[in-house]
Amino acid sequence: MYPKLRCFRKYIYAITTSLIASHGVFAETDITLQAQDSEKGERILEYIKAISTAPTLTGFPSVPGIDSATTAPDGIVFISAVLGERTSSNGARVDKKEDGNLAFGIGLGDANTGISTQLSVTLTSVQNFASSGYANLKFSRLIYSGENPIYAAVSFDRLGGWGDSSVLDSSQTLSVTGFSAFISDDKKYPFMWTLGYGSNVKDGGSEKGFQAGVGMGIYKNTSIGLSTNGDQVNAGASFNLPDIEGASISVGVSDVFDNSDARSASIGVNYTISTL
Repeated sequence: MYPKLRCFRKYIYAITTSLIASHGVFAETDITLQAQDSEKGERILEYIKAISTAPTLTGFPSVPGIDSATTAPDGIVFISAVLGERTSSNGARVDKKEDGNLAFGIGLGDANTGISTQLSVTLTSVQNFASSGYANLKFSRLIYSGENPIYAAVSFDRLGGWGDSSVLDSSQTLSVTGFSAFISDDKKYPFMWTLGYGSNVKDGGSEKGFQAGVGMGIYKNTSIGLSTNGDQVNAGASFNLPDIEGASISVGVSDVFDNSDARSASIGVNYTISTL
């Protein structure tokens, strides 16, 4: 299986970087204090195997803004930078200034054969670089290995915060993510969904709640997605850069309908490196 999957390495990286970008764009309405782990990539070995027989693989799946049940591939180091409008913890804008966050980390282990681990650090401000941040930890496992694989994971975010982030409570999220594909004529469009329950999901990341999202590859190197936590809806698009392996860009809008009076746009730039 592994020799065959090497042929689809670019699709594995595309999924990885697109999820890094899409989550970074919509991590929380508070980009300086409420931002969660910006990286949501994975090696979807069974998924790639399931869709690899399609005459043409179109795009790659990506869900914006919520925690997925997958981790970065084993040995993959990632870096994600996100720029957007700053908001306070209750969603109110703060002087309409722009700021961003920077996340970096590594994936260890294989969720398809055991339990994979993802370690990362999030710096919650670019303007005051490294003055505030926290660590994140996630464990993932394949729970269904059919043609439409499903993963389950538990995440622990906002650990060991410093600076402004030291006032944040740690958060925990239990999530399930599945993969499938739609076939039309000679093309196959990969699709993914995520359901989760977390300790800091609703009311600006201060209350427990459910979250859900879907994403779909619609064109070569392009995906779109929607997500919600019950308070607001997020929408986004991710673009894999074909000439730069492991790189992607993501754009989108959080709180699309302005339900929380916190509508804002963001852009993310992401890069992955294999250490194996």
